Amino acid sequence: MLPLLPALANAQEDPAFTQEDPEIFYLDMFLERYDLDSTIDAITYDYEEFYLNLEQLSQTLRFTLSVDYKNRRISGWYIKQQNLINLSFSELGNQGASWVTFEGQLYLSTKKLTDIFALTAKINTIKSVAIISTHEQHPMMAKLSRSKEYRKIILLNELKVNYPVHPDQFQMVTPPNIAFRYSKLAPLTDQTSSQQRVSLDANGDILKHAVTLSLNRGDSSKAHLNAHKNIHWLNTKYRYELGDVRPITLPGIPVGGRGAGIRFAINGAEQESNRRRFEGYATPGWDAELYQNGRLVAFQVIGDDGKYIFDNMPISFGFNRFTVKLYGGYGEIKNVPYEFFGLDKNILPGQITPEISVVNSARTVLFNQSEENTNNLITRFNYGINHWSAARISAAQLSTKDQEKEGVIGAGWTALLPRSRLDLDWFKGDTEINKSAAFLSSLWQGDFSVNWRDKNILAQASTQIDANYSRTFETLRWGLSAAQIKTDLERTNTYALQFSYNSDYLQHTHNLLFSRTANSSTTDTLTTNGSTTDSSTLSSRHNANFRLGRFTFQGELKLALDQPQKFDKASIQVRTNINGLAISSGFSQDLFTGDNNSDNNNRSNNNLSNKKFDDKKTFDLKLTQKTRFGRWGLGFANDFSGERTISLNFSTDIGFDSRSPASRQASSIHTTVFHDTNYNGVFDENDKPLQGVRFSGRHHWKHYQSDAVGKVRLPGANSSQLQLIELDKNSLPDPFLHAKHLGFQVKTHAGGANHVTFPLWRTVEVEGFLVRKNKIELNNNNTNQPPLTALPGVKISLATKEGKPIVRASTEYDGFFVFDHVLPGEYCLKVEGRYLKKKILKFEHNRCFEVSENSKDYIDLKDVVLVQGEYQQ
Repeated sequence: MLPLLPALANAQEDPAFTQEDPEIFYLDMFLERYDLDSTIDAITYDYEEFYLNLEQLSQTLRFTLSVDYKNRRISGWYIKQQNLINLSFSELGNQGASWVTFEGQLYLSTKKLTDIFALTAKINTIKSVAIISTHEQHPMMAKLSRSKEYRKIILLNELKVNYPVHPDQFQMVTPPNIAFRYSKLAPLTDQTSSQQRVSLDANGDILKHAVTLSLNRGDSSKAHLNAHKNIHWLNTKYRYELGDVRPITLPGIPVGGRGAGIRFAINGAEQESNRRRFEGYATPGWDAELYQNGRLVAFQVIGDDGKYIFDNMPISFGFNRFTVKLYGGYGEIKNVPYEFFGLDKNILPGQITPEISVVNSARTVLFNQSEENTNNLITRFNYGINHWSAARISAAQLSTKDQEKEGVIGAGWTALLPRSRLDLDWFKGDTEINKSAAFLSSLWQGDFSVNWRDKNILAQASTQIDANYSRTFETLRWGLSAAQIKTDLERTNTYALQFSYNSDYLQHTHNLLFSRTANSSTTDTLTTNGSTTDSSTLSSRHNANFRLGRFTFQGELKLALDQPQKFDKASIQVRTNINGLAISSGFSQDLFTGDNNSDNNNRSNNNLSNKKFDDKKTFDLKLTQKTRFGRWGLGFANDFSGERTISLNFSTDIGFDSRSPASRQASSIHTTVFHDTNYNGVFDENDKPLQGVRFSGRHHWKHYQSDAVGKVRLPGANSSQLQLIELDKNSLPDPFLHAKHLGFQVKTHAGGANHVTFPLWRTVEVEGFLVRKNKIELNNNNTNQPPLTALPGVKISLATKEGKPIVRASTEYDGFFVFDHVLPGEYCLKVEGRYLKKKILKFEHNRCFEVSENSKDYIDLKDVVLVQGEYQQ
């Protein structure tokens, strides 16, 4: 990662940038070479600096950049000269881990940097760091240059450096992560029925498979048991899962939901494109469950801060539908939908990625709401034509319990356009033909989609088309959608507008929906005469939450207009917490208006004399006390009609993983650190384990260190994305010990354990003086010039015998240079070629040397002499 603003010139002295901060690491890096093209306008003047267009940078990163020429300062930037522009950024946040902000600074991933500048870049950890400043001759260009000083920069754990990836491992048996939730509602009056709910989530390794068990509440609920494993064979990665699995999705074909079966695919057939955080506010003590396409994927208990956070949840490419269900201790239920598009997915050109699923599940039967057990066998072959297009063919056989078999074949094509995706699919079954098209795009810095589907089933045709657009700002989100469903009998148009505002103190959501159905059929219950009419519905809903001191206010307003009925609802709730006692009080009012006359012939009469009113008001008060054994609650409700309810609630959480609810999906990393005396990278009898070595990667790892045999278990590793683990060099007993890789990006899975070894090799320092040999002649004072002249500020590098640079340095005022952490091997010194050409210099002697295993702590090369002569590569 490279910091783009501001440069942390004084980061070492700033107490905000200490290693005590969670999820923060300190690294040093530089760009090894530049190979620019015209992807983004760039001007390069020398080996170290180039300029890029800031407007194109903002478009590439999808955030708004405004430029003000009136101000001569750049806010927050560390600069050494007057500047011509002022920059302000908005919509700063995580865009698929390609960039992120922290403490007002913007960080880019190395992969994103490579994509933006179209350069062949290699990021190494060394005593240099890239910074951005401005140049007075280019007010719209920013200069990326390499610092000459040793500076440490700050990075987030979510942004991975260029460390090698350590593959996932599956163990024979691991201690499981288990989280259990039980809630009981006991009525103290006759108006309320008894309720109890159970939730369980467990995961771990069994027989080298990742096993997940989830159980939801309710009499009709069942446990879901799933086991999966990744295997490697013939340099190819495969994945299979058993138990409760999801069948392959075919657009427009009802193949059923999750069920008992097996699924197999080559890695890459279905890639997770990104990860996202879901957060919001709810009453402390409530349950929050996250569902993906109707499947429970995570749950937690709302803490005293009244906030739920589901972090790093994997999302799929294309349309994603998530729902957070909130369950109160007294039977309250609230749904919070999340719908968005994921567009980041790579096509594997020239590769065939087959997948197959055999699942016994259920599907909704056409023209009714019943469900039947469905056995489905689905195969699909994906082929990457090139980097931007792919084709696929599918075949499926669906059969019900009545042995009704249905065969389906299909074909599809996908195109990845700039910030867009186009999908075309065609399926033919025994009784139906299904055609669909979907277009997703990042348009005008928002999400835009158009979906079209045409079905012809048993000579009955139906067409559906919808368009959606939404845009998210830092605290504001709005969306607009339109849809039409057309059949042989009727046509329905629906339009919706959504507006939401979310800050630390205020959350407000407004939904406006208008629906109109033309030629909807109705039947008179007395005459059985059919007729067709046009109907329309207009509904509006407002939700607001805001905090004032220790009090939280929550309000809701619903308005619905459906001829000739009207339904209104208004409610407000106030919550506070005093020394662990949560107090919640609310008031709601429902107003229902309908006709006195049930005859449909009189429905056109809208006089108030034909109306009746049913006004329902409800007041409730709830007290909840949190103890070490669980939560106890007492509730009271009065509907102002003589009906009162009193209930007692108890809930408890049991976690067998000794971790907080936010880390139930965590895993552990087992590390071994040792002095590799024979340089073979394997811990054997000749090596010496190192004690007291620490690692960074998670904030709480600072409390763990290697034992007498060089081993340590680091719990709570993030399994939902690559986990960075880095060796703390300051904890090494010998400063001359160095690892080939100071860190890894570790792949893990929930409940699993991964073993990582850190072999340390003894290194040396290589130092010397770069000087120029002068001609022996008299100057104007008739004195001899010194035979050698120091060369300060010259770029010198240590390279392998094959010419690959290992480390670079700049000579100091007296020509002194030093290279740290040099491993045994054969090396050569190299000076920047352009400097030698410009000065017409060359090495006096061949400057290659060898570092052996028996070398001292440092090697003194003494004087490295350059003489007059034509430079030779």
